[in-house]
Amino acid sequence: MKKAAIILASLAVVAYGGFRVWSILFPGDEAEIREMLGELSTAATFRVSSKPLTQMGKAAELTGFFTESIEIQIKGPEGVIRRIMGRPALQQAAMSAQTMGGGFSIQFKDIIVMLGEQKGVASCRMTAVAKGAGEPTPWVQILEFDVQEHESGWKVNKIRVVEAVERIQ
Repeated sequence: MKKAAIILASLAVVAYGGFRVWSILFPGDEAEIREMLGELSTAATFRVSSKPLTQMGKAAELTGFFTESIEIQIKGPEGVIRRIMGRPALQQAAMSAQTMGGGFSIQFKDIIVMLGEQKGVASCRMTAVAKGAGEPTPWVQILEFDVQEHESGWKVNKIRVVEAVERIQ
């Protein structure tokens, strides 16, 4: 009886270890999307640089996370909705933002990944917390991303604002 319990416990430990190794070597789509979003937030964070070549490189790195037909609809800190259509417009906006004073940082929190019924399609909902260096308070917005799998990995195809629901009294 005691030998059987030891053997079962050993098998359970080996099975768990095998599962962990498998999940590290072959991460699922959700893990790959979360990793891509983490890298995206790092690429979107910048300090002010006066060197145009550095700005171009940073903007090109950022746009690499998006499809050619990217559609972005975000609401700025003043409540103004801004739309960006296509990768060239996004790259131009990223370069313009880098010339503004102080820098910019963004983090994605509370990420929920919903894999689509079709393989290679997913939707993500998250809270974006962004802060300009000169801003006293961060900008917080709930965003929804549509992502698609490409040969080079997962890429963002659409970003839209999730409007907050008013409380009913």
